[in-house]
Amino acid sequence: MMFGVGLLGSILTLKQLRSWRMSKIGHKDEKMSPKIGLFVYGTLKQGFHWHEKFLGRGSIFRGKALTVGRFPLVIGNSGVPYCLWDSKGSGHQIEGELYWIDSETLDGLDEYEGVCKRHYRREMIEVMLTGGNGNDGKSKGVMQPSYTGKIKTWCYFKSSSDDLLRQKVYHRSYTRSFHDKHYHAIKHIQVKQQLYLEKEYGKRFGVNDSLG
Repeated sequence: MMFGVGLLGSILTLKQLRSWRMSKIGHKDEKMSPKIGLFVYGTLKQGFHWHEKFLGRGSIFRGKALTVGRFPLVIGNSGVPYCLWDSKGSGHQIEGELYWIDSETLDGLDEYEGVCKRHYRREMIEVMLTGGNGNDGKSKGVMQPSYTGKIKTWCYFKSSSDDLLRQKVYHRSYTRSFHDKHYHAIKHIQVKQQLYLEKEYGKRFGVNDSLG
C-alpha cells in the first residue's frame, strides 16, 4: 500500500514537472512570436541593405502600408532616409512596409537604431495597408489605402533635426533604385557613431546630422 502511494506521488511529481516545463516553453514561444507591429520605410524594407539582418527571421510581412499622418522624409548624404519626428505634420504620407515582429527583434532594432543613444526614437503611429506592390521605383503610381482600417504600429524616427535637414526635399517613399545607387552602409554607421560621441562629450568631430 505504501509502495502504491509512493509510486502515485512520483507520477504526480513527474506530471507536475512536465506541466511546469511546458508552461515555460509556452511562455518562451509567446515572447518570441511575432505580435508587435513595425512600420519600416527605409533600409529595413524587403531587398534593402539591412532587411535580412534584422527582419529576415522572426518577422511576418503584413504588406505594403501608408502612414495616416504626414512626416518629412529626407535623405542624408550617405543615402540614408530620415523621418523627422520634430517636424511631424508636414511632408507626405510615407510609403513603407508593415511587419509583425517579436520582442527580441524589437530589442535588436532599438540597439541598432541607437534609441538609448537618442539618435532615433521609436513612436507609435497609425498606418493603413495598401493594395498592390506600391511604388518600387519603377512605377509612377502612388500607393492607395485598402479597406482594412487603421493599424497602430511602432516606427523609428530621427530624434531631432537641424535646419539643413529640414530644408532638404521631402520624399513620399525611399525607392530601391535610389538606395542601390546612393546608400553607403559604412559611412552611415560612422556618422551615427560620431554623432553619438559629439552628443556625449559636447565636442565636434567634423560631422553634422544633416550629413547622415
